[in-house]
Parts: sequence; C-alpha cells; structure tokens
Amino acid sequence: KEPKLTLAANYLSINLLADSVVHPPMMYGTWKDWDGKPVTEKPLFYQGLNDFAAGMLDTVSTELVNTAHAIHQKYPEMDMSDVIHLFDWYKLNYKESITDFSTLQTAMRTC
Repeated sequence: KEPKLTLAANYLSINLLADSVVHPPMMYGTWKDWDGKPVTEKPLFYQGLNDFAAGMLDTVSTELVNTAHAIHQKYPEMDMSDVIHLFDWYKLNYKESITDFSTLQTAMRTC
C-alpha cells in the first residue's frame, strides 16, 4: 500500500482528534503509582494498557467529541465531523489488526 493522504475538514478538527492526545493518559496510567524503583521488565505500552489509563482515554476522548459538538453548535459552518471517539477511530484505522473489539482497552491491547 502507498501512503494515502486524507483532506481534513479544517485545522481545528484535526487538533481535536483523540489520537493526538493518546500518550499522556497512557503514560500517567502506567506510572502514577510507580515507587521510583527499577522495574524488572520493560512495561508494554499499548498492549499493557491498564483499566485506569483506558478510563482516562475514554474520558479525554469524550471531552474532545463534546468540545467539537459545542463548536459546531455555535458555528454550524465548522465541519467537525472528523472528531470521533478514540474507540471509533481505532475501529476505523486498525480494523484489520484488532482481534478484540469489545472495548477501547481490548482494541488497543490487541491491535
């Protein structure tokens, strides 16, 4: 496959895409209880996504979708349809790779 470029509706909508803010909640969820001691194994990133981080990702993604909706309500000419929940984004972009579509967490862990 060749790289495929997709035209965005506007610059604001691409900045509200959940995939642009995935890493901070994941890092916080992974390390929030770290005791400062060396770990015995390298932690997995996506495959090691824990419940807390997955919940944070869901919350952040929902906030972004709600923000896009509020912008569109105030400025109907702004096409914010590109802003979708992270779970929906994963299902669209990794449909061939995901082996468990049950939740955002399982989709990210099995992708």
